[in-house]
Amino acid sequence: MRKATILLLLSILISGCISAPAGEHAPAEQPTPAEGPVPPEQSAAPQQPSEDAGTGASAATAPENITQPTVKAIQVGCDYGYPPCPAGYLCSENRCLAGAAKRGCYDSAQECADTEFCISNTCIGKSELLPPAASSSPDCGYNEVYADGSCVEAAFTINFVSSGLTQEQFDGLAERTTALFIYHTPLRGCPEKLRVHKTFDACCNGTSCGGHFTAGAENATVYFSNASMPSCTISASGMVSVPLSDSYAPDSSALHEISHILGLMDQYCYWPFDGNPNPADYGAAGCRPLKEGEPLFDYCSDLARLPEGIEPALCTGNPNYFGGITVMGFLGDPSRDDPSHPLFGFTAAEYEYIAKKITCG
Repeated sequence: MRKATILLLLSILISGCISAPAGEHAPAEQPTPAEGPVPPEQSAAPQQPSEDAGTGASAATAPENITQPTVKAIQVGCDYGYPPCPAGYLCSENRCLAGAAKRGCYDSAQECADTEFCISNTCIGKSELLPPAASSSPDCGYNEVYADGSCVEAAFTINFVSSGLTQEQFDGLAERTTALFIYHTPLRGCPEKLRVHKTFDACCNGTSCGGHFTAGAENATVYFSNASMPSCTISASGMVSVPLSDSYAPDSSALHEISHILGLMDQYCYWPFDGNPNPADYGAAGCRPLKEGEPLFDYCSDLARLPEGIEPALCTGNPNYFGGITVMGFLGDPSRDDPSHPLFGFTAAEYEYIAKKITCG
């Protein structure tokens, strides 16, 4: 009897050491997912153009710091503040979904007050988006802001410069571009960390205009100009020019240009080179080979700008988080042209790229 009992115990112990069939115990270890959810249709790295896609260039590899962040993945989606859902959309499981027939300021069903901006179909109070006046204290350094009782380094500095505009035009453009930049970057959580300078009619003296203007050491200089007025030569760090006569929405164009300073590339003139931080998905972005003689061929094929051995493509631009055209895409679609459109914005990958360069910390 004792022998039978011992044998039975040994049998039980041995059977416990044998792996059970799949599903009966804890499942096999799975790869650890990246931190933070990624919006739908943005989770995979953008498809790269192949050699037979009509570009004559080898497929590019998405930069490691976007698809495989080395520190911590940026949490993107309406649950995390970007992009906020515009009027007419509801946030559900980190996605902005079209809701009931709720219309917003883009639809002209709702007029925003003078103290509000119409951004992404939503009236937003200016005080929510603009840096407080005290943050740009003259007692602080050029690239500093006043916060919590002392001068601290700004997260980003913009100097708005004008030539040939009225004071009202200039102030309105500078204010709206500032709000748009804050809304579509991590500065939404800390607008007081943006330092803003303004230089009205930089090259004008009395009734005469023209000459030269030297800016400070800002991150970006946004030059709004009237193309019909005498030219102004600007010496500045990170200078971008936005001629009003050439732009349907100058604030949209200014956001596009500031994004270049941060490192993002065009997607209408698309260069599929290795290291492009925002590569286009050839199918989704509507890309095709750019042919000699087309209006943009000379501009996009400029050897001073075109990486060696790369043939440019013409694209509309990647779909952004909402399904509109990315800010870095081709003008012509309302979701790209008009910042008040409900589908205006960056792709998730572009926002992640910017968020690694501009932080509230």
